[in-house]
Amino acid sequence: MIRILTWIALAALACLVVVLATQNRSLREANGNLEQKLALMSSGPDVGTIAAPMRLTTTSGNAIEIGGTGSGPTVLYFFSTKCPYCRASLPQVHRIADSGARLVGIALRPFDEVDAYAERQQLSFAISSDKDGKVAKAYEANVTPLLLVIDKSGAVAFKHVGQIDDLTASTALHEAGLGAKLP
Repeated sequence: MIRILTWIALAALACLVVVLATQNRSLREANGNLEQKLALMSSGPDVGTIAAPMRLTTTSGNAIEIGGTGSGPTVLYFFSTKCPYCRASLPQVHRIADSGARLVGIALRPFDEVDAYAERQQLSFAISSDKDGKVAKAYEANVTPLLLVIDKSGAVAFKHVGQIDDLTASTALHEAGLGAKLP
């Protein structure tokens, strides 16, 4: 009788372990989706808001204006040289640059590698290093990569947090009304 009860208890325990493991997996998936939504909500200005006007100096020493109502359509790409998702997004970033859109890269930490990284990755668009953190603060760039599209009226038309794929890049250009298409 004790053996039968022991086997029944073990079987019940095994079923409980399977049920708990399944629930744990479901909760992890739900949590991952929430983390992604939180990152999107907490990074970048809200779509529809006027982008903060700023004057930047590029790594080549040129001054450029971003944001505000007079800067025209602009794609801002916040990145880090150490970010694996930023590196994985480079083919799409190159396609955005090749589309004719005005693309400005804003490098976040580490800053000492930006020039070598830009040369190694053959980045042909304007890049500014945000050494004082003013741009990241104004544009709420809390994670990388962050892609922001500012339309011709100066409003944020599109934002994307995380690795950029072809669909994201195409959607960004379309939503901004840039009329550009990915090559």
